[in-house]
Amino acid sequence: MEPIVLKGPRTAAKSLVLVVLVLALMVAVAGPQAVAGDLSPSPAEDVASFSLPEGSVVHLRSGDLFKQVDGQPLERLTFTRGRISAAALLPDGRILYLLSGRQGGRLFSVLPDGTWATLWPTPGRVDIRDFAILQDDLLLVLDGHGDLWELSTADPYATARKAPIDGEGILGAVVSGDDIEISGTSRSALQAAELPSIVKAEKETGFLFVIDVARTDDPELNGLDRSKIGQLDVYQLTGTNSRFLLSSVRPESDGSVYLEAPADTSLVLELVDRHGRPIAATETPIWVRPNERRGCIGCHVSPAYAPPNIRPVALTLEPHRLRRVAEEVSP
Repeated sequence: MEPIVLKGPRTAAKSLVLVVLVLALMVAVAGPQAVAGDLSPSPAEDVASFSLPEGSVVHLRSGDLFKQVDGQPLERLTFTRGRISAAALLPDGRILYLLSGRQGGRLFSVLPDGTWATLWPTPGRVDIRDFAILQDDLLLVLDGHGDLWELSTADPYATARKAPIDGEGILGAVVSGDDIEISGTSRSALQAAELPSIVKAEKETGFLFVIDVARTDDPELNGLDRSKIGQLDVYQLTGTNSRFLLSSVRPESDGSVYLEAPADTSLVLELVDRHGRPIAATETPIWVRPNERRGCIGCHVSPAYAPPNIRPVALTLEPHRLRRVAEEVSP
């Protein structure tokens, strides 16, 4: 069988540059976004593609994920502004993808309709260079230190195990320069589950809520004082690679925030103090699909944590409504 190659630092960087150079700017419209003919399916343009159980095909191109059903125009699933360099289908039906951020590569999972994008737990806060989903619910992750980790796709919160990468290591893994080659396995045998969708094309918005903006497990934000938080600024990333302030929202007394946001729009959340000085911000763009309801526990909280059993004050009130601004699109 053909070997699976995990790209090392140099080859991964080259692939990411090629992805970023592909035109990824589109007109923001209400509902699921269809992509014009210049991004029609072409195997030469795809970084990766795979079929979903219901028969549609997911394409990774221009640094984002798109879905196509029976030759119809592409529907955009992610809105990361061209930061995805690898993607694959998980056995439970979700899509796992590698996204570049300010602190290096991170793994995220997303449902096949583009909803509920969630940080995937990986060993420590290290730069992830590549990954491979193998048979028997096995996930291999190559980090920025050149270490290979073995994780379980069935139980992502199970303890990660450092995998041997020389000699007769796991599945015959050997190091060759900056690459790790794994032979004797195949991705084609994967049978993924079919998942339902909550996306409604006729809707123009989705909802975002934060249980407590002061809750964090980030060591750099240790001791975050809710009383010193001034507001949560919500920005839209535009086609010029700049950002536009949509709204500034004052958290409720318990730190909760509830927003109705334009669907299929790249957003950044930034927490500032009472003097307008930034405290923390989302490391990568976030979005909501039409009719999606997406929430988080706090600011940079591990996905391993369960939310507290409380009723946030913000969810008892009407959401703050945000309006999308027109984007500039390259000719």
